[in-house]
Amino acid sequence: MPCEDLPTGESWRSSVALRHARDSNEDNSVMATRSTLVYSAAAIRRMMGLPASVPVQLREFLDVVWVWVKGDRPTFVSKADFKRHFVERRQAAAESLTVIDWLSDPPRYMVTNPETGSNHLVVEQGDRLDCDCEDYQWQQRFIGRGCCKHGYAVLRYLGFDSLGDFLPGNFSPDEMRPAANA
Repeated sequence: MPCEDLPTGESWRSSVALRHARDSNEDNSVMATRSTLVYSAAAIRRMMGLPASVPVQLREFLDVVWVWVKGDRPTFVSKADFKRHFVERRQAAAESLTVIDWLSDPPRYMVTNPETGSNHLVVEQGDRLDCDCEDYQWQQRFIGRGCCKHGYAVLRYLGFDSLGDFLPGNFSPDEMRPAANA
């Protein structure tokens, strides 16, 4: 299933401008999709160390994503690399967050970003960590499971290095699959 059709001529410029606006939108008002949540132009720019202004085209295939960066030859990037980046980015963002053990039945944690003062509630539900943030809600909707930076902050607070360590045998980044109803 393609992430984006490959336009030509003037429509190509319009499409790139639209894609750039979609990827660089900081207020998160742009709706995510199952494909753009993990396999996005913004993600490949970060993975390749490219500035946000560089035009990128993507097309999703079974195990790879076809990537074309303006001025370069197209290449394929494995979906596993995108998924690893998806997880590692959230783990890195979790390092600056603080966690307060709030209630014990069920275990609840208040996760605070000291830089912005924002707070999110993370609830341990046995087989998952639920969060009230938008990123977690998108992951639930399109992947069927997941972990946001607030969840990774709680995992770190509890002494786990990954969600897979917290839930042995239940989850790994390479097992991220679309939800059945997505």
